[in-house]
Amino acid sequence: MFSDLAPNFVRRRGAKKERSRSFVTDEQRSIRAKGGPKTEACLTPTASRVPLKRANLPARGTLSGVYAPLSWRRIAVAFLLCVLACGQAAQARVARPDALDRRVDAIASARLASLPATRLVDPDRQAAAAHLERLDLVGWFAMVLFQVILLLYFWRSGHAGRWRDLLRRRIRSEHLVRFVFGAGLAGLAALAALMPQFFLYRVARVMQLSDRLTIPWAQRWLLHTIALMLLAGIIATVILMLADRTHQWYLITIGGVYLAVLCGAFVQPFLDPSMGRAITPLHPALAGAVARLERRAGIGAIPVVVVDRSRKTQTDGARVVGLGPTMHIELGDTLVAGDPSPEVLFATARQLGHVAQNDPLRSALLLATLTVLATALAVFIADRVGFRRDDDPVSRLALVGALLGCAFILAVPVENAYRAHMAASADAYAVRLTGNRTAGERAMIRWADEGMELVCPDVMERLFLLPQPSIASRVAMLNGVSPRCP
Repeated sequence: MFSDLAPNFVRRRGAKKERSRSFVTDEQRSIRAKGGPKTEACLTPTASRVPLKRANLPARGTLSGVYAPLSWRRIAVAFLLCVLACGQAAQARVARPDALDRRVDAIASARLASLPATRLVDPDRQAAAAHLERLDLVGWFAMVLFQVILLLYFWRSGHAGRWRDLLRRRIRSEHLVRFVFGAGLAGLAALAALMPQFFLYRVARVMQLSDRLTIPWAQRWLLHTIALMLLAGIIATVILMLADRTHQWYLITIGGVYLAVLCGAFVQPFLDPSMGRAITPLHPALAGAVARLERRAGIGAIPVVVVDRSRKTQTDGARVVGLGPTMHIELGDTLVAGDPSPEVLFATARQLGHVAQNDPLRSALLLATLTVLATALAVFIADRVGFRRDDDPVSRLALVGALLGCAFILAVPVENAYRAHMAASADAYAVRLTGNRTAGERAMIRWADEGMELVCPDVMERLFLLPQPSIASRVAMLNGVSPRCP
C-alpha cells in the first residue's frame, strides 16, 4: 500500500518544485547564470514573474491539478446571496371565514351580554394558548439574555479590545473603525438572538399562527440585521465623535434620539410595511360606512386601506401607521374577509380612537423617552465599572450594549402598561362612536380564538408580552360582567 503512494508523493514534490521555479524572475536567472551572489533581494519575487503557463501548471481555481479549497467567507457569501435571491414560495391566501368564525358567529347576543369572556371562548384554544404563553416567555427571555451574556463576555474576555486593535491596524480612519466596531456588535447581538427568534417563529408556525415559510422568514431576518448593523455603526460613530468634541454631547444625543424617532414614525409606511402591501380599497358599502364614522368622529378624512396580511397569518389585524401627512389606517385582508361588517367597523373605530387621542405621536415620544432613559442608565452603570487595561471608549461599547439589554428588560413593562392604557381608551372610544357593544364583544372573542390569546394571562405575560388589556377585562368593560379570572 505504501509503495503505491510513493509515486504520487514524488509527483507532488515535483509539482511543488516546478511551481517554486515558476516564480523566479528572468533577472534572477541571469544573475544566477553569471554566478552572482544569491542575496535576499534576488530571491524576493517581484512584479515581473514568469506566467504560470510557462511552468505548465493548471490555471488557478481549476479542479484539475492543484486543489483550491473554498474559503468559509465564500461559502457564507454564497449562502446569503442564495437566501436573498430565493423568491417567496407559494404561501397560504385568505382562508376566512373558517370554523372558528362560524363558531363565534353562532354565539347569541344574549350570551355575549351576560357571560364573561372565560365562558365564551373556545376551551381547547385556551388550553393551547396557555402552553403558547409559556413558550413565548421562554423564547423572549432567551432572546434578550443571550445578547446580554454574549456582549458582556465579549468585553470581559478582552476580545473587544483585540478586535478594536485589529481594526485600527487595518483601517486608518478612526471614524470608520468606530463604524465597523458598532456594526459588528449589532451583528454579534443579532446572531446571539437568532436561535431564540427562530424558536419563536417555529412555535407560531406549529400553532398555525404564522403562514410564513422559512426562506421568507430568513430573508426578513437578514435584511433587518443588515439595517440594524448600519444603524448601530452610524450611532456609535456619531456619539463618539460628539463626545470627542464637546462635553455637552449628551444633550445633542437626546435631541437626536427624539428627532430620529419622530422621523422614523413619519416614514414608517415607506420603510416598514410589515403587515403587507395595499392590495385593494374598501368595498364601496364598507367605505361609505367608514366615511360616516370619520365624519361622526370629526377628525377629518383618514385614508383606510386593506393590506395583504394573509401571507403571514390568518389572524385579524388593524393598526395606524405613519405620522401627520403620512398617517393612515391599515386593515388586514383577513379581518375584512373573516369578520362581519359591524366588527370591521368596530376595529376601524378603535383605530380612529387612536388617531383622535393622538396616540401615534404619544407612542413615538414614549419610545424616544424610554430609549434615552435606558441609554442613560446603561452609561451611568458602565462609568462605574472598573476599566480593563486595554479599555477605551470604543471597546466599552460592548459593555454599554450589554447593560442596555438589561435596561430594556426594565423598560418593556413600562411601555406595555402605557400601551394597554391607550388600548383601553380606544375601546371606550369605539363603543361611543359605533354604539354597538355586541359587535365589540363578538370581535374580542373572535380575536382571542383566532389569535390564540389567553383571556386571563398571568402577571409575566402582562408585563413583558401583552401591550394591551386582557381580553377578559376588555369584554368586562363592554358588558359589565365580572371577568372571573382565576
